[in-house]
Amino acid sequence: MIAPADRTSSIVVRPAQPADVERILDLLEAQEFVKPLTREQLRALFTYPWAAAKPDHGYVVVDGERLGGFAATIYSPPRLLDGKQVVTLNAGTLFVQMRYRARRTPAGVIRYSEELTRIIMALGYPLFVFSARGPNDVVPRILLSCGFEEVCSVDRFYTAGAAAGTLLRPSGSVLKTTDAIRPHLTPDQLRIMSDHQPYGCRFFLVREGDRTCFVVTKRRRYRAELIWPSIRVPRIRGRYFGVTDVLHLSDPEVAVRSWGRLVAQMSLTDRTVGVSCTESFFGGAAVPPGTAVPQRVLVSGLTTSLRSVDKLYSEQVLLP
Repeated sequence: MIAPADRTSSIVVRPAQPADVERILDLLEAQEFVKPLTREQLRALFTYPWAAAKPDHGYVVVDGERLGGFAATIYSPPRLLDGKQVVTLNAGTLFVQMRYRARRTPAGVIRYSEELTRIIMALGYPLFVFSARGPNDVVPRILLSCGFEEVCSVDRFYTAGAAAGTLLRPSGSVLKTTDAIRPHLTPDQLRIMSDHQPYGCRFFLVREGDRTCFVVTKRRRYRAELIWPSIRVPRIRGRYFGVTDVLHLSDPEVAVRSWGRLVAQMSLTDRTVGVSCTESFFGGAAVPPGTAVPQRVLVSGLTTSLRSVDKLYSEQVLLP
């Protein structure tokens, strides 16, 4: 009897090349989960300017001439974290076509989603992932099976009246214009401002004596059922509302002491219904009470403190 040919022999996982970009965009555009993002918005996964020398353009599963999967890799420039210069890696979009999710071989079953994940982990960069909001936990399960650690499972959502008690206490002042903020920033923070401004990010600064908290945000749209789970009217639960999403807090203790004032200013500036902030961003500071919104944060190879994990230089910046 002649043994069947190994059908996986033509399948490889390799770094994506510039010549692969259009085919990757074709693959992503055809998937329901990326809508309503446009092709040009997705192109930002490859064209971001802040890493002068990108080690790769992500990783792909290739079967002969067929593209079967893709994992985005978004590298930061060297950043000052915990007193040392560090390049971080955000693993973003992960998609593998059904036919390649599990392939039987003479050596066993190969799951190409896990193969992509393990190759990216082996690159050796501090790696973090912010999973999509909502009930889908497929990607987190893959990452956890490969050795990622989950460090946070929720965002907190705050309406403009959140932490109203901080409005009555003596606390910091909130600056909201770039001209007013710039003189108070470190060189590293000035670079963050320059790198993120082209992507619609906003900046705030809380001043409290000789301490400051530099805040970076981006306006997003959330479904009402995520931020107001008690609402039962179907036509309202499915509607999207503008929310200001916090990407970075440089000094959470300063931010928390002025949280009510800061939330009100961010929401008013963006004309949103409220503010979301990933719970782990508060570090050791007391987390202001707010509505829990699913947002799983997973890390691998973290060489700095958990407080240094943020959404800067990530897919959350590049995509609307």
